[in-house]
Amino acid sequence: MTKEFIIPGALDFEKFSLWIRNNIFFNKGNVYRIKGILCFEGMDEQYIFQSIRSDFMLEKGRPWPNEIRFSKLVFLGKYIDYEKLENNFHQIILNSKVLHEYD
Repeated sequence: MTKEFIIPGALDFEKFSLWIRNNIFFNKGNVYRIKGILCFEGMDEQYIFQSIRSDFMLEKGRPWPNEIRFSKLVFLGKYIDYEKLENNFHQIILNSKVLHEYD
């Protein structure tokens, strides 16, 4: 199953780092891949996130153009509690909420 989260605004980098590490650890074997574009508070560049199983990387992308900033994560896997994942994800959002979800 694939699940996508699109979140307007910026994320707290430290909270995101802790959240993603915990989710990868506790869902290992069930999460095949995660990919996304992230916007972090106080940073002018997009960040590209990629994960395969328990390995992941985050690298600086291009500067944000004059557009609405957002973060987007796509999860691919099986037996993932997406409701719990979404609820935990809401805890790391700064002044924002989930805009769209696609199954």
